[in-house]
Amino acid sequence: MWFDLGNPAQGGIWRTGICRDSEAQTREEVAEIFAQADYEGAREFVEALAGQTLGTLRSALGHGSADEMVRRAILGVGSPIIGTPDQVAEALGRLHQAGVDGVLLTFRHVREELEEFIEKVVPRLEHLRVRQSQRTRQQQEEVTYARHE
Repeated sequence: MWFDLGNPAQGGIWRTGICRDSEAQTREEVAEIFAQADYEGAREFVEALAGQTLGTLRSALGHGSADEMVRRAILGVGSPIIGTPDQVAEALGRLHQAGVDGVLLTFRHVREELEEFIEKVVPRLEHLRVRQSQRTRQQQEEVTYARHE
């Protein structure tokens, strides 16, 4: 369907999203994630991806870089998008400007956070013209379908 509408996908990514109303709430959420984290499991995950032990990675990359890889593994998929609704929308906007036209976000508490994302971030994405409004998409689909009839 996407290709039928003449919009070939340029590139998409998968990220973890943490979006809270304030920076303080965001920091609290991240601190809670780290407090409950399985550091051993995250270390094993990083070692499996790298094909090297964390000690070897520390030697090659430096202590901070290897430990940052473990911290990112704890926070979730890829480089997490973390912040207030404005910050999350701006981060997604930067990805869009870089040529990413699709982001699959996953959340810690999927149902609640997805509803809040739709309510608080999606309007900002529409304002930034990163995402088309439902009305604009419907109008474009009507024009596209009319051309194909």
